[in-house]
Amino acid sequence: MYQKMPEQAYHIALREKDEIDLIYLLEVIWQDKWALLVMVALSLLVSLAYLGYMPKQYQVLVKLYPIDTIQLAPVLPGNGGKELGYGVNIQDVEVFYRSAINDLNSLEYQKQFWIHHLGSRHYGPLEGAALDDFLDFRESLHLTESIEEKSASIRLTGDDPVLVSGYLSGFLGYVSARVSTTSISKLLEAIDTSIERIDQAILQARVKAEAEISDRIADITEALTIATSLGIEEAEFDRLANVEITLFNSRQYLLGEKALTFELKALERRRDKDAFVEGLRELQAAKASLLADRERINRNISEFRPLVYPKSISPPLKPVGPNNVLIVAVAMLIGGILGIIVVLVRHGLRSYQTRQGKQK
Repeated sequence: MYQKMPEQAYHIALREKDEIDLIYLLEVIWQDKWALLVMVALSLLVSLAYLGYMPKQYQVLVKLYPIDTIQLAPVLPGNGGKELGYGVNIQDVEVFYRSAINDLNSLEYQKQFWIHHLGSRHYGPLEGAALDDFLDFRESLHLTESIEEKSASIRLTGDDPVLVSGYLSGFLGYVSARVSTTSISKLLEAIDTSIERIDQAILQARVKAEAEISDRIADITEALTIATSLGIEEAEFDRLANVEITLFNSRQYLLGEKALTFELKALERRRDKDAFVEGLRELQAAKASLLADRERINRNISEFRPLVYPKSISPPLKPVGPNNVLIVAVAMLIGGILGIIVVLVRHGLRSYQTRQGKQK
């Protein structure tokens, strides 16, 4: 009992002392409230001066989407030559979109755009003020990609809304044009390769047809020679009833000199005539289709874009920074803390001076 009661009294005394100290602290602050208000006011003035000095920041955000087969149709190869194995296929239409996204993140493309943007005002590598401006542009450019939504967003921040929208629009247009040129050039190279293969197939078909005609002429000429030697001018059909006569058959001379002569003339007339070349018409149709595809793609390449985004990007109307309310609130909080510190320091100095005066 003797050990328990002092412990309870001790804790009660502590709680009363804490409450008294808190009330006393509030009284000290209230007595020197003008110092606290002055520090808050000074912090508020500093924050307002900072906000007046700092330029407003504007941001442009643009969503990017992959193109679909309808938008790809102007530069999409047709079916010409595919049945014969000479067609050109695009396995994945999103290849243009992914290429554009990679190039938008590319440091090299960003540098090329900035040099292209400077135009005649700059020659050679980026350095000095031009390099600083480019680094500011690169740091304020952000690209985020959503794999689930199959989309991306690109944003640019700056202190001039017109320049910000102009830079972002120009950068998207520059990268889009470069990707279109590169990708479509590869597509056109594939079409040209298919056309060359078709030309080779046409040449081979004509050579083969010519060789077959030559062999046929040689065979008929030999049969004609035999028929002439035997004096067989015309075929005796009653003698040929049970005789099989086919190509490269030694019995063709039985057809007679007259029939073989006409056949030789007919074979001579077939030379250099495409109508008698097997498969030639299909090859020519495939080549014509690929040539039409190449012409159509070249005609539409300037209008093609590898990704979907707004054609015109309007300047932002409202700034995104600095956050005036947050900066003023933080400044007033800091001012209040500094004010309390000043009040306590002043109170401590006065208390010290009072104790020194009593000791004297």
